[in-house]
This record gives sequence, structure tokens and C-alpha cells, in this order.
Amino acid sequence: MRIGELAAASGVSTRALRDAGLKADNIRRLTACLDEENIDHIPTCMEAYALYERRLQVVRAQLAALTEVESRLEEKLADLRNNPHPTRTDPTT
Repeated sequence: MRIGELAAASGVSTRALRDAGLKADNIRRLTACLDEENIDHIPTCMEAYALYERRLQVVRAQLAALTEVESRLEEKLADLRNNPHPTRTDPTT
């Protein structure tokens, strides 16, 4: 199954699947979870659950890091707005 087919079957965009960090190998293993008539897919679906949990942890860590950077940038910008540096004068004049 291709990523576009998985996206259509799962109701999400291909971009969402890629932003979730799913690789082609992961997607191939998850296709069995979409087969509702075959109960042999239960272990694969449990693997999918674990995969999504791990990816969610990674995404949350990335969000926390980005939130920290955002806070520092906002603080620096506020400092610059409140305490502008004096303009430099031309030393030749």
C-alpha cells in the first residue's frame, strides 16, 4: 500500500502521515489494521499503537523544545522593544 492509499483509507492527508514521522516500512505494517475482516491483524495493530505512542512522545518533545525557543525569542524581542539600543553616530562627523 502506498502512503496515498493509506491516507485515503485512514481519512488523513499524506502530509499528516509524513509529519507523524511514518516511514514506508511502518505504513506497510499498518495496512493490516485496516482489514476489518481478518482478525490475524491484532498483533500488528498493537504494534501500530506502540509506534504511534513513540512518535507522539517525539512530537511532544519537539513541541516543548520549540515552545522554549519561542519563549526566549519573545523575551528578547520584548527587551529590544523596551530598551532600544542608542543609535550609532558617524565617527567621521
